[in-house]
Amino acid sequence: MAGLADFQRIALAAIGEREVIQDETRDSSYLGTPVFGKLFFESVLYENQDGTSVATIALSFDTAIVSVSQKRNIITTSIQGRSGTVKEYISQGDYTVSIDILVDTGELNNIGKYPTEVLKDLRKLLDATIEIPIASFFLNDIFDVLSIVVTDYSIPQVAGQSNIVPVRITAISEPPEDIILKLEE
Repeated sequence: MAGLADFQRIALAAIGEREVIQDETRDSSYLGTPVFGKLFFESVLYENQDGTSVATIALSFDTAIVSVSQKRNIITTSIQGRSGTVKEYISQGDYTVSIDILVDTGELNNIGKYPTEVLKDLRKLLDATIEIPIASFFLNDIFDVLSIVVTDYSIPQVAGQSNIVPVRITAISEPPEDIILKLEE
């Protein structure tokens, strides 16, 4: 009978025989390094709480880590004399999207430069009272998420670091609206 060590040796030998296939690089950073998780927010025009119009600019981030989760809408009913509950599937819930980005000035030599303007532009976008169109291979191609509604965000200061600011964005997916036209007969 083969032991665990024999199994591991066989598995490693099989891996060594295979050709390693790398993902296709989708883009590169301003430093020329490959970027696989680029995130792009399109510009939007909206009215804020006091009725004034706000226009945002398009923003792109090379360092984005995106997590997606989804709850299902299920009604559970307790029945007397029975253990557990009866479950009734209603629908798929919205996707909850968590985005972690690192904000910098976007310049090649940004050491010691705080990204004030980029953070102001990002905050204006995150404060939007409408859905925000978003372009991301991960969100668009895998989950069909084309726009999000921001529920909250966090922009902390980091001790000893001024040129890169971490930002966490939490949002809910906004599915495209289906428009059904009824033709008069």
